[in-house]
Amino acid sequence: MRRALWVPLVLHGHLRGVLFAGQRKKQAPLPRALLESVAAELALALELEDERRLGRERQQDSRCVRTVLAALAGPTPMGDILTDILQDCTRQAANEKGSAAIFAAVGRPLEAREIKELSPTANHTMCFAWVSGDAAWARALESKPLSTVWLQALESHRVAGIAPGAMALDEQVARVVAFPLLAAGESLGVLVAGIRHSSASVAALEHLELRAALASAALLRQKRSEEAAEHELHQQAVLAAVGSAAIVITLAATSRNRATAVAFCWAHVMHPQSKLQR
Repeated sequence: MRRALWVPLVLHGHLRGVLFAGQRKKQAPLPRALLESVAAELALALELEDERRLGRERQQDSRCVRTVLAALAGPTPMGDILTDILQDCTRQAANEKGSAAIFAAVGRPLEAREIKELSPTANHTMCFAWVSGDAAWARALESKPLSTVWLQALESHRVAGIAPGAMALDEQVARVVAFPLLAAGESLGVLVAGIRHSSASVAALEHLELRAALASAALLRQKRSEEAAEHELHQQAVLAAVGSAAIVITLAATSRNRATAVAFCWAHVMHPQSKLQR
């Protein structure tokens, strides 16, 4: 090949590819104007495909939001809702190269009694009870170095990420990202996902961030339900205690009235003409 020409494919100021043409003859001209025209058309085609892909992703996000909100309004258990959210994170859409995440997991803080039940050498503060994808990742998240990413997210109340490096259980995972699950500034848990190389983009982060917000809503509903149940039990205990006290007071009052009546009858028998001073 004696002559060559490269024409960049630029879209919105970003290089998306290169159009290459070569000529075996040294003096033969290369159709530069034609190649530039073809490059411009290819850039438009890429832009159209990007818009279509974004449209499909928005439709998928809308379906996910509607499904979760409908489940939150009904009797669906919180665990089932979280499982559906995580499966949506790792589900491969039609006509797509792959899902946004290789794995996704939601962890909740362990309660004090649960921590006491663990072995004294254990250093666990989070339980990743809901996982989609390879479950080995959930076990790896409970130890360093991957535990540092979700600890950082919980402490800072901001999204945190880390490259798995040599700890990677799957070479397709480019980055492990943790989203704190918050409600009114209170930490309810954390969503951790492993983003694949082919999906590492701002759009992938936004896709997962929306799922994290839905997971926060599910955990918040569970917390409110537990608080309502605890409040109801407390009210029942108070009512039971008040009822018992009322019975005791009634019995005591009945005993006093009965003693007064007996005294009145005895005085009337001994002094039928007298009037008792009460």
